[in-house]
Amino acid sequence: MEKRKNSQPVRTALTYVVFGVLWILLSDNLLELLFPADHQKHAFLQTIKGWLFVCASAALIYLFLQRDIHHLTESEQRYKLLFDNNPNPMWVYDAETLRFLTVNDAAIDHYGYTRKEFLAMTLKDIRPEEEVTALMANVAVQTAPLQRSGGWKHRKKDGTLIDVEISSHSLKFGERSARLVLAHDVTKKKAAEQALRQSEAQFRALVEQLPAITYIAALDEISSTIYISPQVEEMLGIPAAEYIKNPTLWLEHIHPHDRERVLEKIHQNHAEGKPFTSEYRMVANNGSIIWFQDEGNLVRDENGEPLFVEGVMYDITERKASAEKLAYQAELLSNVHDAIVGTDAAFRITYWNKTAEEVFGWTEQEVLGKVSKDLFKTQVPGSSREEKIQQLMSNGRYAGEVLYMRKDGMYINVDVRIVVLKDEDGNVTGVLSSLRDVTERKQAELTLRRNEHILREAQTIAKLGSWTADLKAGLFYVNAETAQLMGWPIGIHPMAELLKAAHPQDLAMVKAMWAEAQQQGRDYDIEHRIIVNGKVRWMHATAKITLSAR
Repeated sequence: MEKRKNSQPVRTALTYVVFGVLWILLSDNLLELLFPADHQKHAFLQTIKGWLFVCASAALIYLFLQRDIHHLTESEQRYKLLFDNNPNPMWVYDAETLRFLTVNDAAIDHYGYTRKEFLAMTLKDIRPEEEVTALMANVAVQTAPLQRSGGWKHRKKDGTLIDVEISSHSLKFGERSARLVLAHDVTKKKAAEQALRQSEAQFRALVEQLPAITYIAALDEISSTIYISPQVEEMLGIPAAEYIKNPTLWLEHIHPHDRERVLEKIHQNHAEGKPFTSEYRMVANNGSIIWFQDEGNLVRDENGEPLFVEGVMYDITERKASAEKLAYQAELLSNVHDAIVGTDAAFRITYWNKTAEEVFGWTEQEVLGKVSKDLFKTQVPGSSREEKIQQLMSNGRYAGEVLYMRKDGMYINVDVRIVVLKDEDGNVTGVLSSLRDVTERKQAELTLRRNEHILREAQTIAKLGSWTADLKAGLFYVNAETAQLMGWPIGIHPMAELLKAAHPQDLAMVKAMWAEAQQQGRDYDIEHRIIVNGKVRWMHATAKITLSAR
């Protein structure tokens, strides 16, 4: 376009030269042909021909000028249209005075000044005072025709400061050296960028303070890491940069026993487009094993196409250890020989072990949620359940024997050990009871007491004495009949007193028989003389030796 514009005057001049030459040659030849000998007419016609040439050339020049003016007008209108209707503020300023020479409507609308106000101002008038020095320095070095610069601030008529990026080009405005300027308001863009930076900083600060590892992973076969938070170094001893650099590092640190399972779950979730959740072990750089709960969500673009996975890895090592400990304790409680019953603060049953099922007959499903007093119909000999509950809540524990009813309606004797459970604030959360069926023991004790009573009655009637000895301690206990026969007080005596009572002539025999009975563990059976209160008496003594398990 510029080349055509520059060649137009030459073409016009050449056209005029060609026209003139052709006119002279053709018109002269035509006159010679029509009037070969008439010189008077030749002179007249030459004058007419000259006038015709002047008129024709004038008409031709007029047409050329009209065409050029039309083209120039069209060009000016096109450029004026681009300037006046440009959606971005534009102006032309004097390169020497910096005065505005013309401004477009967008500048008037955006800056708030009228056209008249603009044309009475310079570039310095729309700059904050602190930027004027920088403006003058920038103008002084503007040598290139086209220049672009950013980071400037402009002031609107209402005093608002805006951020702008400037594109300018040198031109001639009439006879003046000027520059055409396009100003692009980037205030919102800068604010958005600043907000984004702040948001990213806040997000990063939040992410880096979480007690977990956050990550972004690719949707490839090994779920390569795109981003990972710095906590990975704290938890696994692996720098984040190293983790990202080596795509297989994550996979390598998964515990060998969990690796295949985790990969299979990832591939399945990627294929189905579902969130990923898994618990697995990882091996830290120092060799320690860490349990993680990994939760990842698939991120999609606006068209629903999957992009990557965003996830969080929580360290659940302590939780796993606690769960294992609780499971172990639950297994212990389930297999102890005592019935273990747990209730909440309202005495509703929350725990019931296997022994409790065996002792009382109800299954765990039958008793959970039921109130213990309604189930057991508890009876406390010599007291009441309410009194013992008050004692339990006051002391925090209770031990004793009570009567509990079984599923078959029979009451059994139960040795109970009860502890009140409280939270860290001291509030009661429940009660844990250890219950032991002592019915057989109680019956055996009753039988023993009954037999002892019968034995005492028989000994009294038959004038028989009895004694019980602890051979290891060297002590023995005598009953009333023995005390009367031997002349001793009822109670515990040293074993040496038995030997002192023996007749001197029988003492060696008594010692030998007694030593043999102890060594061989057989019964002691002997008749010998004793001296009681200076009198000699014959005594028949029998004893059964009981040896310890050792």
